[in-house]
Amino acid sequence: MKFVLFGQKKNGLLPSEAAGLRSLLQARGDEVTDEISSDVDMVVSLGGDGTFLRAAEKVGATGIPIVGINTGHLGF
Repeated sequence: MKFVLFGQKKNGLLPSEAAGLRSLLQARGDEVTDEISSDVDMVVSLGGDGTFLRAAEKVGATGIPIVGINTGHLGF
């Protein structure tokens, strides 16, 4: 499968949780990228509510599923 790790980047990097998830997926033989494209199987949103909403906005009506992993601190 091809996954996108989507999150709010600080200094060009995703949250530290992304490194572990990337390693786990790649160890399973999955492809991991940072760019949303039509050949992606799933988007993994790492962050809070706003990050998930931005991922949904980018994916739009493509039908690509989004999984959210809450690493936010505020929450609504």
